Amino acid sequence: LGLSATDRLLLMFGNVNDYKGADTLVAALERLDDRFVVAIAGRGEHRCEAALQRQIAGSPVRGRIHRVDRYL
Repeated sequence: LGLSATDRLLLMFGNVNDYKGADTLVAALERLDDRFVVAIAGRGEHRCEAALQRQIAGSPVRGRIHRVDRYL
């Protein structure tokens, strides 16, 4: 992920579904300082995945969001 020693990683993993709040995590990152980075790992339902990808693409902090489309 290319993290530095001062970065703070927020990790969400598992099935990525609407009720898990990945959209809330992405929105919250916009309020945090640049030390914070988000990794969202796991598979998502097609509808949920498409909405999440659109949200990430439109986010001003998209460079600090890493989507890992597999289980860890």
